[in-house]
Amino acid sequence: MDGTSRHGRSRNRPRRANPLDPLPDKCEGPGAMEREVHVIDHPLITHKLTVLRDERTPSPVFRQLTEELLTLLAYEATRNVRVEEIEIQTP
Repeated sequence: MDGTSRHGRSRNRPRRANPLDPLPDKCEGPGAMEREVHVIDHPLITHKLTVLRDERTPSPVFRQLTEELLTLLAYEATRNVRVEEIEIQTP
């Protein structure tokens, strides 16, 4: 064999850490950033998460809620992105 598995991954690469393992208390190494947690406390998001977690939620609704929550999370994550003001002409 050529050193790759059926899925195209190299067998010689180190395995990723178990995603269920607890996160370290801090990041280490050059350029490491301190981890910050931002809790989004909004009734709409709480409602969507509640429906998403309900075992009775059908798969299509689960997928739709996941997309909506990811969009809302993206809005929050980019809240402080620097922007440049430009002048435009409107019709």
